[in-house]
Amino acid sequence: MAGMGWDRWLVGRIRRGAGAAGASAALAVLVGGVTGLLQDRPGVAVAVTVVAALVVGGVTALAGNTSAVSPPVPWRSDAQLAVAGPWNVPGPVAGFTGREGELAALAKALRGRRVRIAALHGLGGMGKTQVALRYAADLADAEEVTVGWLMTASSRALVVDGLARLAPGLGLPQVADTRDAATAVLAELGRRSGWLLIYDDVTAARDVAGLLPVAGDGRVVITSRYSAWRDRIRALPVHRLDQEAAVAFLLDRTGDADREAAVVLAERLGGLPLALEQAAAYCLGGITLAGYLRRYDREPMRLLGLGQPLGREPVARTWAVSIRRVRRQHRAAVDLLRLLAFVAPAPLPSPVLGAAPELLPARLRRLVPDTVGFDGAVRVLADLSLLTSTASGVTVHALVQTVVRGQLPARSRWRRDRAAWADTAALMLIAGFPTGGHTADRWDRCAELRPHLEAVLLHDLPPVTAATLQYVLAQYLEDRGDYPTARNLMEQSVSARKRALGEQHPLTLASMNGLAAVLSDLGELPEARTLHEQTMLSRQRVLGGEHPETLESMNSLARVQRAMGDLAAAKSLLDQTLLVRQRVLGEEHPDTLASMNNLAITLRGLGDLAASRSLHQQTLQARQRVLGEEHPETLASMNNLAVMLRLLGDLAQSRTLLERTLTLRKRVLGEEHPETVASMNNLAETLRDLGDLPSARALHELALTMFRREVGEDHLYTLNSMNNLARTLHEMGDLAWARTLHEQALAQRRRVLGAEHPSTLTSMNDLALVLADAGDTDEARTLHEQTLALRRRVLGEEHPDTLASIANLEALDGQSDDPDGG
Repeated sequence: MAGMGWDRWLVGRIRRGAGAAGASAALAVLVGGVTGLLQDRPGVAVAVTVVAALVVGGVTALAGNTSAVSPPVPWRSDAQLAVAGPWNVPGPVAGFTGREGELAALAKALRGRRVRIAALHGLGGMGKTQVALRYAADLADAEEVTVGWLMTASSRALVVDGLARLAPGLGLPQVADTRDAATAVLAELGRRSGWLLIYDDVTAARDVAGLLPVAGDGRVVITSRYSAWRDRIRALPVHRLDQEAAVAFLLDRTGDADREAAVVLAERLGGLPLALEQAAAYCLGGITLAGYLRRYDREPMRLLGLGQPLGREPVARTWAVSIRRVRRQHRAAVDLLRLLAFVAPAPLPSPVLGAAPELLPARLRRLVPDTVGFDGAVRVLADLSLLTSTASGVTVHALVQTVVRGQLPARSRWRRDRAAWADTAALMLIAGFPTGGHTADRWDRCAELRPHLEAVLLHDLPPVTAATLQYVLAQYLEDRGDYPTARNLMEQSVSARKRALGEQHPLTLASMNGLAAVLSDLGELPEARTLHEQTMLSRQRVLGGEHPETLESMNSLARVQRAMGDLAAAKSLLDQTLLVRQRVLGEEHPDTLASMNNLAITLRGLGDLAASRSLHQQTLQARQRVLGEEHPETLASMNNLAVMLRLLGDLAQSRTLLERTLTLRKRVLGEEHPETVASMNNLAETLRDLGDLPSARALHELALTMFRREVGEDHLYTLNSMNNLARTLHEMGDLAWARTLHEQALAQRRRVLGAEHPSTLTSMNDLALVLADAGDTDEARTLHEQTLALRRRVLGEEHPDTLASIANLEALDGQSDDPDGG
């Protein structure tokens, strides 16, 4: 992976870790609820999804979405406190009343055994989430549940994250890949009873497809504006409040006795619980209902109101009034709200706000390092339900974000406009996004920030800023094995930087190197080699022959040369790179160790097994000392040394090391990461050599299935796996299936790698062995002769593979001379 040295040039001298210590004091204000997430969809009839405006002592009826990812529990009844399993579901807002019809329908829909699923649907702001929370509280009070889990579900990624966060509470082991963790959670629930999952604010059915429990004895509640639920999901509508209930709510919530004003206001707000709640929250600051109504009438903002009752847009206007009040109280709080309007409607860890304070506007630059001052700004926003603060970070509802952005000028010479705020948010995220060592701890923070990077990329950003966001996000996704998405982002980054900075700029070359690396991961070796060669030459010219990024390109090019079978060229380049890295960076710099690892693999390919083993051992010991036992690069060295031990015949030690590597990679990288599957493949090879053919076959078949799914049919990993499974089938006597699989692997290797690639020659040799055992002696001899001629030319006369071909041909000739045909 390319370093981030030149990207730091873009954002200036970023001082990391200087952020605010959090906003925990703001939680005291949010008694009885939390604020949720919402997505608006321009051009569609937009209803406002809920932000519960929860003020101390307030009495709230039915405000809508109150979700957050793994929120803390602000209120729980005595029964809930006694729940045995994990529980993150907040209680309904204080004084929740009504909705008896919806609660009865929900209870009926979820009655029975096995998995029951119901979807509460309706316009945003109708109180769907509060109904779900009341239902959860009733189940807890009746001691009918042992696990209760609320997840923000406005995107598929958030659903996966929400499920994954339940894993520790269920006693499941931690894994790096959230998809694996989510799968494990669903499997564990399938073995349990008495659980409740709430998928809050689902945008579309596809976002939860395959992520709903299918086994176990539990209940699932979905809240969504989407109404076309079918199959095993029971759809239940949630409707607006009638006028009498709305008026009663306003009078009770505010303590105001002006019924006439309450009637008019309830009508203007269209019976929408969210709008009623926010208006009442505003009035708790000493404003009468009549005073609020006058302010409301002076705010004509029309935003996201299409399709609401009577064509009104009460929530947008309410938020505009609230934002004006914040502006009078706390100007820096308004700036904080504006900054957060350009990230995702999901928790943003507070330290990220302080990752680069010098990039922020003056008021925020002073506010963020001031913990008490920051808490005060958060409290002002939370009091008016414009922001939610939890242990996970600060969250602004999506529709609030839209209103805030709409108030900013699109372009302005005199004040900070929309583009400037978007750029500031993007640079802040770049500064706060972890780079460097690729460990599970880093991935957790990257996963938290990923939705924010993706959200800010949707705004109008300077090309260089957008390209840097794409670059850092692509690096993370490549580490996690999501090569197609990483490629798309890297291609965008390359194009943008070429246009904005030019072909030879160091940032452009960093993106080119990153794209070449992803192409190599995807098995597109000719394209990767060409791009690495271009990048290396440009870096030599622009940065110099011994610059760390030039050496990075040399090392990466050598890896591709080796993968393409050009072993001599790869060794020459790696020898040169290693010498310079040792002199410039030091003997134990991680980049130096990477060159040692790659040279050891190349030596193995050249047949120098003893030298390869020695260098692998040195590299592993140094990586364990420098990077730690469980660093992905340390695990790569463990894997490579184990392969070398197998080739040298030390099968017992190879098996031990591969089993440990596989266990660690599953925990650190995830079950389905390509490198984890590679360890499965290598362990299967050792098991075959040990004679445990059934176990080897089962593991090879699993690895091949996973490789096909994760990296595709033509990837080098997949082709190697096919060939290895065919070898195992051959040894088990299944000659027909072994021949078929070898023929497929040979055809694909010829097409993908070329007719003279060492791996292609391996397929030719292995197929010839199967043909000989199947009695096709003449065809086997022809193929052996072709393989030997090519190996002599490509690998040399003394290479172990060449010597193996000579021995195979002699054995076949000896078999033909045997009168018994043995």
